[in-house]
Amino acid sequence: MDIFKKLVLLMIVLMPVSYASDVILVSDNFADKLVAQTIADELDEFVLVESPWGNFSNDTLNEILNESPEDVVIIGGTVAVPENYTTALENENITVERINGSDRFDTNNLTINRFKDLFVNKSILIVYANGTNDTYGNITNVTFVLTDGNKTSVSEEVMENISDNITVLEDAAYNYSGLLKRLQNHGFQVSTASMPGNVLKAKIERRMNTIQTTLQALEQNGINISELDTKYGALTDAYDGGNYSYAYALAIQLEDDLKAKQYKTTGNTKVEKTVKVKTNNGKPSDDDSDDDEEIEYENETEEENEDDDEEENNETSE
Repeated sequence: MDIFKKLVLLMIVLMPVSYASDVILVSDNFADKLVAQTIADELDEFVLVESPWGNFSNDTLNEILNESPEDVVIIGGTVAVPENYTTALENENITVERINGSDRFDTNNLTINRFKDLFVNKSILIVYANGTNDTYGNITNVTFVLTDGNKTSVSEEVMENISDNITVLEDAAYNYSGLLKRLQNHGFQVSTASMPGNVLKAKIERRMNTIQTTLQALEQNGINISELDTKYGALTDAYDGGNYSYAYALAIQLEDDLKAKQYKTTGNTKVEKTVKVKTNNGKPSDDDSDDDEEIEYENETEEENEDDDEEENNETSE
C-alpha cells in the first residue's frame, strides 16, 4: 500500500463520528420546560432544544438540524412554539409530533401520559402553575405536576400509578391547604417544601422592578401614589431584611393594589373582588409559629380579571 492510501485511511479513522439525536423542542415557558427537561434527562436519545416563547428562530432551527434527528417532539401549542418549525422540519423529512392541550395543565397531563413509563417511581413535586421562568435545575429525578391550589394537572388516579410520595412546593401566590388535605385523604404521603431561596429571591426582584416601573408611570401621570409608595417601602424593608416569604406576599398584594389603582383611574365601574394572601405577619422566614394571618384587599375592576399571563397560560390551545 503506497503512502497516499495510508494517509487517506488515517484521515478516515481520525474523522469525528457524528451521532444523530432526536429532539424535544419546547419554548421557554415555565410549565412546559419542567416536564420537557425530565424527559430529556431520562431519554439518552433525545436532546432538549429551547425556543423563545412565541417566536420562530432560525438559530433554534439550525440547532435542531445539527442534531440530525429523525424525530422531533414539540411540547406546547402553536402560539408558544410556532407552526413554522413543523413546516421547516417536515421539509427536511423529519417526523414531527406535537403534544399540546387546551392550556398548560392539559399539556402537562398529556405529556406525562405520553411518556408515563419514564415517570413511574419518581417522587411527585407539585408546583404553582402560573409561576414564571425560574430555574429548578437543582431539582431532578421528579415528576413535576402543576396546580392552582385547587385542581392539579394530573389526576389522583394517574399520580397513584407514578408514586405515593408527593411534595407540594410552597408558594405565597396560592393557598395549598385544601390541596394538601385532599391528597392526604386520598392516601398519599404528602409533605411540603419551601421554594429554593435563590428562586424566591429572583421572583421578588422581578416583581419589585415591575412595581417600581408602574409606580413611576402612575406618578408621571399625576396620580397620587403615596399610599402605594408606603406599601412599597414595607416590601423593600422585608426584602432587605431577608424575610423573602413575607416580601413575596407583599409584592403580590401590591401588584393587585396597583391594578386596582390603574382601573380606578381609567373610570371603569367598580366591582369589588377580595383576594387573600397568606403571610407570616412580618416574622422571619425561619419562625415556626402558627399564627399566620390572611391579608384581604380589594381589586376594583370592570369585571373579574384573569391573570396577566392568560395568553401564555393558554398558549397551548392556540
